[in-house]
Amino acid sequence: MKINLQQITDNKQLGQQNNTACPVKGLPCRRQSVRTMGQISFNGGFTALMSAIVLSFLLLTVAVTIGTVGLNNRLNISETEFKERSLNLAEGCVDIAISSINDGFFPSNLTITIGENSEDKCIIVSALHGVPAANLYEIKTRSDIQNAVTNLKVVLDKNKNVITWEEVSNF
Repeated sequence: MKINLQQITDNKQLGQQNNTACPVKGLPCRRQSVRTMGQISFNGGFTALMSAIVLSFLLLTVAVTIGTVGLNNRLNISETEFKERSLNLAEGCVDIAISSINDGFFPSNLTITIGENSEDKCIIVSALHGVPAANLYEIKTRSDIQNAVTNLKVVLDKNKNVITWEEVSNF
């Protein structure tokens, strides 16, 4: 190990300011300094500061991600609920149309409000006899709750038994 006279002088001066023993026998030195290749450097908390910044950024990213996932789940649940309400209303309109056909009435563009909430509406778009073939009945209903749309197309035989019951994208 090479030590030149200037380093020994510097270490002695440092040792006079801070009387701590140096690991090299007989030489006073400072404990706060880090010795690399004959140079003395001070970190002064830079590593701790950078670690705190990086950890804060990571925690903020995790918190935002968890919050976004929770919000998306809540919105998906709401959309599912609106779709279920819309489907139930459209099915209710089909039941009303079948009852009307049994009474000899074929409703068309009839809006039905169910319950006290004016949002719960369905429309019997058409109830026709002889469509798509003779002795068949075709019923089309529509319901829209918060942009959750249900269009049902139902075909009945001459005894009013259901042949097909399907949801279609549009009429």
